Amino acid sequence: MRTDRDHTFTQVEAQMTFLRGARGTGQHAQLIGGEVSLLDADDHAHTLEVMLRHGRKPMRMPHGDFDESYLRRLALDAEGRPRFDVLRIAGHRLADARPPRGAAPVPRA
Repeated sequence: MRTDRDHTFTQVEAQMTFLRGARGTGQHAQLIGGEVSLLDADDHAHTLEVMLRHGRKPMRMPHGDFDESYLRRLALDAEGRPRFDVLRIAGHRLADARPPRGAAPVPRA
């Protein structure tokens, strides 16, 4: 799964255009393409903004592999103001996944 900015912007724009025509606005949309936190935080935020522009309610679904600095850059603009009225994040961990950066290892039963 590609996670580079141009590919992501192009594909999300096309998908949101399709969804707006097929389903209207006001629906949720998850950003899950691979590991979304592999995108630069500004590119990640721009992708969520594309979803909002199309009338979607974006929710990102990371595997938890991001740190506080990344989350702050995602949530705040360069002047430190919130980028979004609402920032939805749903997290999940796979039992056999590696721990997030900086986390203590998960004990094995």
